Amino acid sequence: MANRTAKKTEACAAALRRHRFEAETVKDAEAAFALMKAVVEAENPQLVSFGDSMTMRGTGIVEWLRSNGRLTLLDGFDASKPYEERLEIRRRALLSDLFITGVNAVTEQGTLHWLDTVSYTHLRAHETRHDL
Repeated sequence: MANRTAKKTEACAAALRRHRFEAETVKDAEAAFALMKAVVEAENPQLVSFGDSMTMRGTGIVEWLRSNGRLTLLDGFDASKPYEERLEIRRRALLSDLFITGVNAVTEQGTLHWLDTVSYTHLRAHETRHDL
């Protein structure tokens, strides 16, 4: 089963690469954290935000971003803040230097799918802002 999953995961990553995405596969949450941390450090952003994801939180990247003194983290999901303030933070996040998000599904054809309480989005990996 693990070998089949790895092959399917790599097929999805290959489809994304054919559409000019940089795609990496990792074996576990620890490796995902290391990869995301390396990207953040290479980009050296001042202002960072994220789309809420239990999987992403499970890697530890959100807490690492929160504790990183070299950047400002916009957390539009902080339940201790009033709803209107969280919405304003999410608006500001649109202008962040780096926005980290997860995706609910990637197909072997290179389509990305998000489903959340706000919207459903389907984006073919080859679509860019010029195509939309």
